[in-house]
Amino acid sequence: MLSQDDRDELDFDKIGPVLESLVGSDRVTDAERRAIDLCARAAVDFMHAKHSVTMDAFYARNDIQQHAAKSKSDWLNRHQNAKAGEMAFIATKWYVTSYDPDGRLQLTEVADAWWPEGIDERR
Repeated sequence: MLSQDDRDELDFDKIGPVLESLVGSDRVTDAERRAIDLCARAAVDFMHAKHSVTMDAFYARNDIQQHAAKSKSDWLNRHQNAKAGEMAFIATKWYVTSYDPDGRLQLTEVADAWWPEGIDERR
């Protein structure tokens, strides 16, 4: 794993241009180019995982759960005529609208809308 200092230096605004010029040059072999690409992807995966852990802990807080519940309730009150299938961004999460069997408008959280499972980036 990376040390804390290494993690602090994972600033792709700074290292991205260096990596791009290196990968785009004739100074590296195809195998080295592939290794650089894999390391960059691994670093991004690491940052995503770290962010997910941080956000899970944040959203687990009672005060944040109460705020999110109130925000959803307020949204439903303000949008009583919403059509099923509309997207709503509430308290930093995506929801889709639908109606329950009794005809009441409801919100269903869209699971990890920014990084959906099953996406194959090689396509």
